[in-house]
Amino acid sequence: MNPSRLFIPLLLLLFLPGSVMAADVNVTFSDLNLYPSQEFSLYQVTESGSQYLGTYNTTDTVTLNSEYEYNIVLKPGPLSWFDNPLDNFDLIWNNAPKSLNFAAFFLLIVGVPLLTVRFLWWVMT
Repeated sequence: MNPSRLFIPLLLLLFLPGSVMAADVNVTFSDLNLYPSQEFSLYQVTESGSQYLGTYNTTDTVTLNSEYEYNIVLKPGPLSWFDNPLDNFDLIWNNAPKSLNFAAFFLLIVGVPLLTVRFLWWVMT
């Protein structure tokens, strides 16, 4: 077969996948590492504004039409920092004022050696 005859069909095959789109897309939110029971509201963007589609959980699977645009609004859920203090320490540390962070660091650098020396002095006497 002549190579010039294959050029046009190959060129058409190159542009064919771009012209075919899936009608529906399944979206799962479990890979986002969000709080397990966090809820979100789903809105479909229209020319006149937004249309409310529903409230879903982060463990749900939602089927969306790829021809439309969507807005996802995360709803804050109740967090208890004392349920698992070791995992939530970063959350507390990041929400603390910077002056408190510097004070805690200073107390750690100065306080631990001071307490060690004080304890050793108490043991020796």
